[in-house]
Amino acid sequence: MQKLTVNVPSKTYPIFIGKDEIFTHLQQQLIDVNQVVVIVDETVYNLHYARLQLYLPETVHILVVPSGEKSKDLNHYAQLSQALITRHIDRQAIVLAFGGGMIGDLAGFVAATYLRGVRFIQIPTTLLAHDSCVGGKVAINHGGIKNSLGAFYQPEAVYYHVDFLITLPKEHWQSGLAEVIKHGYLSPELLEKVNEMKNLPQLATNVEKFLAQAMTVKIQYVQADEKESGIRSYLNLGHTFGHAIETFYQYSLPHGIAVMYGLCFVHELKPLSTSPYDYLERFEFPMIRLERNDFKQLYHFMQNDKKAIASGVRFVVSDEVYPFTLKHYSYEQLQAAYEQFLQHIEDKGWKTC
Repeated sequence: MQKLTVNVPSKTYPIFIGKDEIFTHLQQQLIDVNQVVVIVDETVYNLHYARLQLYLPETVHILVVPSGEKSKDLNHYAQLSQALITRHIDRQAIVLAFGGGMIGDLAGFVAATYLRGVRFIQIPTTLLAHDSCVGGKVAINHGGIKNSLGAFYQPEAVYYHVDFLITLPKEHWQSGLAEVIKHGYLSPELLEKVNEMKNLPQLATNVEKFLAQAMTVKIQYVQADEKESGIRSYLNLGHTFGHAIETFYQYSLPHGIAVMYGLCFVHELKPLSTSPYDYLERFEFPMIRLERNDFKQLYHFMQNDKKAIASGVRFVVSDEVYPFTLKHYSYEQLQAAYEQFLQHIEDKGWKTC
C-alpha cells in the first residue's frame, strides 16, 4: 500500500493506493457516519460494487447512473440532487464517488452544491481517474462545453484499489496512460520511466508505482496553486485541442485518447521534449479520423476552452525559461499547426479521412 497526502489551503487529505487493505481505512472513516450515499455508474456497479459493499455500513443509499460521459450533464445532476432531497440526506452525510473520472466529476459537483456542500470521497476505478480524483476539480458538461459548470471542492480522501483496473479494456489503459505521459512532460523522472516502457502490459505490471509517481506530480502543482490562478494551468497540457476533439466526437472518444492527440497538436506549436507521436505508435493508440475542413468547427470548440481570451486561444506550450507557459495563438497559426498535425499522422501511415 502507498499513501500520499494533499495539503492545500482548504483541506488536507490522504490518498491510499493498494488493494483490500486500503478499504479498512475507508471502513474506519465511515463508522460514525449515519448517511452514506454511493454514486456509481451501471458498469462499475455490476463489476465491482459487491466488493466495495463488504466495507460499507449495512444501510447505504445507492444511486446508479448510465455509464459514459453523456451522463455528466445537467439532467443527471438534477436527478441525483433530487434523489438526495427525496431521501432527506443531511449535511453530515458522505457521498462516495465510485467510478471513473465522469463519476468523480459528477458526484463531486453534486456534493459541492447540495446543501452548500456535503463531504465526499473519491474511489476511482480507472487509470485515467488518477488525474481527476486529485485536486478538487468537479464539474458537469453543459451547452456543448466540457466542464462548463463546476467548482473547486476537495474530497475527504481518495481510495485507489488497483484490482478494479483489471477489468478495463485496452482503450481505457491507453486513455489513462495518456495522462501519465502528460504528467511525465512535467516531470523528467516520470518521463524517463515512461520511455523505458515498451508496451501496455509493462504499465499494468507496475501500475501502483506509476500511479503514485503521476499523482505526486499532480499533487505538487495543486499544492502550489489550488484554484488554478497560475502554474496549475500547466496540468492542462494537451487538453485544449483534446477537449475540442472530445466534443467533436460527441464524447464517444475516451478522454485520455483525445488528450494524447492534443499533445501531438501542442508538439506542432512548440516541440515537446519527446515526440508524443512516438507514444502513439509504441502503445498502439487507436486512429482518429479528421478532415482538413473540420478545423473551423474544432477552432470553435477551442474558443470555449477556459484558457481562451477574446482575441484567440491560449495553449500550454513548452518554454525555454520555465518548463511550460501559456501562449496565445491566432486562428491562422492554429490552422497551420492543424495542417502539420494531419500531415504528421499521414506520414506515420495513419491515413485520415
